[in-house]
Amino acid sequence: MQAMEAEATSMVPDEDDDGWVLESAYGQNGAAAVSYALSTWRTDDPQHAVWVALQVYEVADYAFWQANPNADANEDGPVLRSEFVQTALSAIDQALDTVASGPPLWDDLRQRAEVDGRSWAATYP
Repeated sequence: MQAMEAEATSMVPDEDDDGWVLESAYGQNGAAAVSYALSTWRTDDPQHAVWVALQVYEVADYAFWQANPNADANEDGPVLRSEFVQTALSAIDQALDTVASGPPLWDDLRQRAEVDGRSWAATYP
């Protein structure tokens, strides 16, 4: 698990890299989420799960700003109300409900995350 976690961490693009492109932010949040998820599994520390959820939220936030570059950053609510963020929060909520309802069927949870992730990613700019 530690080796997989280290590998996922090494895949997080650095914002200072010369090769940074729009998609690098998606890769950064995605690789960090995988690293934190592996750390959650390895350590059973719920704080790492919070960091996974934060990465999911941050990628949704980033997608909103890419799709709405002229949105007013001082206006209350458009990011939170956006389809990007609402879909991310809904997926997080569903995963938490699954885990809270008893011992989850990990294959089912993983499969749903893959399907949701693919459809979610298809909507991103």
